Amino acid sequence: MSGVRNRFARHPIDGLSAVDFSHHNYVKMEKFLQNLASSYPDITKLTSIGKSVQNRELYVLEITREPGRHIPGKPEFKYVANMHGNEVVGREMLLLLAKYLCQQYSSGDLRVQTILNSTRVHLMPSMNPDGYELARVKDYSSTHGRANANNVDLNRNFPDQYGPTKVNKNFEPETQAVMNWTLSIPFVLSANLHGGSLVANYPYDGNQDMTNGEENLTPDNAVFVHIAQVYSNAHHKMHLGQPCKDTSDDNFPEGITNGAKWYVLAGGMQDWNYLHSNDMEITLELGCYKFPPSEDLPTYWEDNREALLEFIEEVHKGVTGFVHSHIGHGLANATISVSGIRHPVRTARDGDYWRLLVPGSYNVTASKEGYESITEQVTVPVNGSVSLNFTLMPDDPQHWSSAYDFRVLDNIMNKRYHTPLEMYAELAELENRFPDIAEFRAGDSMKTATLHELKITDDAGSPEETKFHIALISNLYGSQPLGQEMLLNFARHICTAYQIGEPIHKRLLKNAVLHFIPNLDPLFGKVLNLYDHTEKCDLDVMEEEFGSSLYSYLTKKNLNSLSNYTREKAFVGLLESERYDLILDLGSGSEDVTIPNFSKDIFEKFAHKYQDNRTPSNKYPCKETMNVQHENLLDLIYERFNVPIVSVGLSCCKMPLENDIAWTWRNNLRGIMKFIEQANTGVGGFVRNEQGGAMRGAVLAVAGSARQFRASRNLAHYRALLPPADYRVIVRCHGYRDQMLTWRVVEGVVKQKDVVLRRINAEDIPGGQFEDIPIPKDPDTVYITGLSLDRDSAPLAETELTVFPLDSKRPISSNTSDQYGRYVITLPVTYMGHEVLISAVNDGFITKSRHVKINSNDNVTPNVLLKLEKDDNILGMSRFVFVMVAGVVGVAVVVAGAWCFARRQRAQLARRDYHFVQLPSDDKRPLCEDEAYDIVRKPYYDEEDLPPSETDSEEDIVLLRSEREWRPVNDE
Repeated sequence: MSGVRNRFARHPIDGLSAVDFSHHNYVKMEKFLQNLASSYPDITKLTSIGKSVQNRELYVLEITREPGRHIPGKPEFKYVANMHGNEVVGREMLLLLAKYLCQQYSSGDLRVQTILNSTRVHLMPSMNPDGYELARVKDYSSTHGRANANNVDLNRNFPDQYGPTKVNKNFEPETQAVMNWTLSIPFVLSANLHGGSLVANYPYDGNQDMTNGEENLTPDNAVFVHIAQVYSNAHHKMHLGQPCKDTSDDNFPEGITNGAKWYVLAGGMQDWNYLHSNDMEITLELGCYKFPPSEDLPTYWEDNREALLEFIEEVHKGVTGFVHSHIGHGLANATISVSGIRHPVRTARDGDYWRLLVPGSYNVTASKEGYESITEQVTVPVNGSVSLNFTLMPDDPQHWSSAYDFRVLDNIMNKRYHTPLEMYAELAELENRFPDIAEFRAGDSMKTATLHELKITDDAGSPEETKFHIALISNLYGSQPLGQEMLLNFARHICTAYQIGEPIHKRLLKNAVLHFIPNLDPLFGKVLNLYDHTEKCDLDVMEEEFGSSLYSYLTKKNLNSLSNYTREKAFVGLLESERYDLILDLGSGSEDVTIPNFSKDIFEKFAHKYQDNRTPSNKYPCKETMNVQHENLLDLIYERFNVPIVSVGLSCCKMPLENDIAWTWRNNLRGIMKFIEQANTGVGGFVRNEQGGAMRGAVLAVAGSARQFRASRNLAHYRALLPPADYRVIVRCHGYRDQMLTWRVVEGVVKQKDVVLRRINAEDIPGGQFEDIPIPKDPDTVYITGLSLDRDSAPLAETELTVFPLDSKRPISSNTSDQYGRYVITLPVTYMGHEVLISAVNDGFITKSRHVKINSNDNVTPNVLLKLEKDDNILGMSRFVFVMVAGVVGVAVVVAGAWCFARRQRAQLARRDYHFVQLPSDDKRPLCEDEAYDIVRKPYYDEEDLPPSETDSEEDIVLLRSEREWRPVNDE
């Protein structure tokens, strides 16, 4: 009992009396707060934000200079305690803190005065006064009094990002009061004080699968970790990370933890604060004892006092300032976004804002509908904050176009959704306007006959093998047509920038080939036919979209028997033939970025390039969506084709109003451009062997990652599109030794790193694969050892090696290489120190001779390499000469054959099918002479009675025999 008495505050601690270190029920608490408010009216104001289920007031004590109103530029801070009625340490700590602040401020404590003069502090000692009245002293770990009077756990009763639950379906009065209060004041930082453990817990408390042990981090994780560490380190015991006696499995390094990693819960207050307000809140578990005896309170106060003060001071870390209009009015509800952190905050009614950030450099953007956005770079110091004010000008689309889009007014004026044919016509027109860099491909191959594309690169038509290939695709899903308009806009943007000589864009097109592939999903045509010019944020086409059918085609599951999958096959053909280094999928329906689950450390940096440079939009609310099949599709394409696809959501609305297309373009232009500019960063080069041969089968793999790069089919050139970092790369090719490289990739630099591979066992060197041929020790003999290889350093077996003296053609010695190309030739010791000639002969190879100086210091002359060239001679002629001669002879034979054939044809045509010979004109003989016949000659008349006319001559008369006169004489 003496130990208990020693913990009791017999003497004032920090100006707090022994009476203060006692438990306060509702009546005592109310009186305590009222006494403070009446005693320090200049710096306090006591209000009630609502009532509990049992009609108890939910008191909040405001402590600051000039209380009662928000002062522009002064941040708002809050502590909330006793959310669980039986966790009372936080309740008593806030009552003690309230009295301490008031007393120290009045006594001239400089630190406290600085806090209260620059910060509006709100203290809510009890959010659950009804539950407290049910709790009992010395309750170590029960749940008696934890819930409110309706038996609802208030820390499960807030709206949850993953959907409603039974507990938060209806809000309790206490919950509703706190939400209304939080949204009415621009809180910057807060903490929720609990008991039952000793740890600083930061968001998120839940995860998608509601699985314990899987941390779920916010975009502001660096800030949350920092402020949690501030409290833990300032606490006397929390930073030790020691578990409570009945929860020995809990492990909290440095006394902090992510909520979901500890245990998951839905409907928590800290997650709601972060997602629905500007307030960053953490949960502080102040001790293992939920309702300790009052004599322990002095120890709790000493443990927590400094931590409570330091945590309040953190409200001044980061960036703060005002957003004004061009005429000086404060702009309320303007958006302040930070590159790299997808969590914007809003300005208060006077245009003031606060953005908690850890030290570092940031791009901060102020935006508001109807005004032109402004982005400024700022550096947050290690201590304190930095002031950054913005003055926004009224929006002028043409002014923006001139400043950021090279005055391509078609990108922002009279916007509408294009039909597939109109889109192709627009892209084809770009080829006509910019023929030096643009090429519209439609039907020049089977792939582009189905999926047309526009290629843009410097010097169109020139070799592209050494350039990065980046594709921009749209309409992967027909219900997301917004990306198609962004694709067309960006094509215009790039072409115009190149034409006017913009250095950034010209350099980009020298390093890369951009492929613009719209209209992937033919269902979009149907969608557009039914479009009624209203927003379609939750558009559902009720048919299988291209992305889904592509997944079915690749996995061979759920195939449609009525489909021939023509477009899917064409898309796969493009992936295989073009070997894209990166694909940007322009989607809509969210503002998320989806990457393959492989090599996430690399692709997350690509995603951040886009996400950090886009301007978030608040026009359409985003819904939490989880398209598992789409994620699986990206993984499958990367795994099968080694092509990474980064899918970005341009807007939370799938098909926004046509007037909003221009706004979407303005919000995303910088993000798309920065993403594509990654083609200016990486490594490239050729992979050769020692003889300069192209190693087309080489593969370069990033160590510790699934990312691989393959040498090209023609020049054996590799392209490694990588974000800035240090990499270890393994180069492999069948039959060659692996080579380990170290790369340092620098932003904006494409380094040229050629790789030379050595064939396995190309030389007989120490550490080679094959052992040396044993050589006997004979003092009367010298030996020549070495390898017989072909041009590609492959071993040549059965090579005949003969040694000749330089002054004679009589061989001294000879031998034959073994299956590994190794050989040993023995010579008399008299040749030591002399020079000899070695001749190597192998079928199919040109005989090679080499002068070799025999070792004069040892009887072994090692490592004599003999590389033989392939013998391409045919019939004693080189292959080239043989081909030429054979060609000439072949042509001659063909010509001769053709000549002979022609002669033969002419002869056949000249031959008669009869044997008539013209008789001389003076040789008038009877047509038929046959002395065997007795010919009767007389004139013939058609009519017997008609005598010859006077005009008839004898020459005209034809004498014929009668039938009987034809009978031969001998027949008579």
